[in-house]
Amino acid sequence: MQHPNHLDNPDDELLARLRSNTPRAPIGKHVLIVGVNPLNKQLFKNLAELQGCTAIVIGDEEEGLQRAIDSQPELIILDDGFRLAQSLKGDQRTRGIPLVVVSSHKESAVIAAGYEVHDVFVTKPIRVPEFLKTINRLLLLPS
Repeated sequence: MQHPNHLDNPDDELLARLRSNTPRAPIGKHVLIVGVNPLNKQLFKNLAELQGCTAIVIGDEEEGLQRAIDSQPELIILDDGFRLAQSLKGDQRTRGIPLVVVSSHKESAVIAAGYEVHDVFVTKPIRVPEFLKTINRLLLLPS
């Protein structure tokens, strides 16, 4: 008989941590979260921390750009920050940082408006397990 905490599938481990609200052991990765909606920022911070990351939360796009340049996080999550996404991907100091844009708009509309500057686009409302898998995929890649 297997140990009750033994899970063969990484998705099972992720869902078990989500259900129990148990953070993964720290993985030494830093996530920058920028947006104006306090509930979304708190949700993204909690999810990043659940994945074992530290999270910095910023409300202002200009401050977010400067913080990204200064701190060089391993991942940036933007809540409808299309202009900031353009600035981040247009700056050689930050263009290599994976960028997740979360929006209530359709991705095709965002691209048509000229904002095709993200690595991952997530449409609201987010699906928490899939969002956590995205964080895993972007952060747990070998450096």
